Amino acid sequence: MLLTVVLSFFMTNPAATHLNGQWTMDNGQLAMRPEAALAFNFQLSTFNFQLSTSNFQPSVSDSAILIGNINITGNKVTKKTVVLRELDFKAGDTLNLSSLQSMIQKGRANLINTSLFNFVTIDTAKAADGLRTDLFINLQERWYTWPLPIFELVDRNFNVWWKTKDFTRTNYGFYIIQDNFRGQNETVSFAFRGGYTSRYSLSYTIPYISK
Repeated sequence: MLLTVVLSFFMTNPAATHLNGQWTMDNGQLAMRPEAALAFNFQLSTFNFQLSTSNFQPSVSDSAILIGNINITGNKVTKKTVVLRELDFKAGDTLNLSSLQSMIQKGRANLINTSLFNFVTIDTAKAADGLRTDLFINLQERWYTWPLPIFELVDRNFNVWWKTKDFTRTNYGFYIIQDNFRGQNETVSFAFRGGYTSRYSLSYTIPYISK
């Protein structure tokens, strides 16, 4: 509790001095005896009284927050574990508000940077018990299957090939790239190339293999 009292007063009409005379008879002579009378005109013009109170409470940014459930929606393909590993917090952690807000922003940026989602939103709400704060992560997944055609010329440029128009001197086929394979942010790609030079390839990429 903070108490502030302000008192102010002002004096107007500063002191005025008057000299009064008194006539007396002394040994047959008339004489005047001056008497100094000092008169003050004092006026209380202003009296202010101000009372202010304030309660010392912890800053909102320093309030401890207990993280409750982390709810994830929109992940039709992506596994929940893939989403959670991009966050710097987990259910049951206790953080202050400023730290939680910073971690939420970082977590959202991490999820966007995986290239698995078009949009990511993270919201908070008090749990039913009033003691915990639940998080709600809403995701919009992007398209994960990409077929790509292959057409290559064996000759050094198109003009040379155009003179013969020999399709036996071309390579053709297709790629199929499957991102977010098994919902684990893994990538599988298969390539079939026929024609002048035949080639087949299969690749499998696992990110975060140590996690």
